[in-house]
Amino acid sequence: ANSVGDALGYRWGQRELRRRWEGFPRAREGG
Repeated sequence: ANSVGDALGYRWGQRELRRRWEGFPRAREGG
């Protein structure tokens, strides 16, 4: 794996995790 691909994958993962963690409390309160 190339460093560029790893960096992009890591950044994308961080964004997905943040989105998931931000929506978690809302889902719990709504559900």
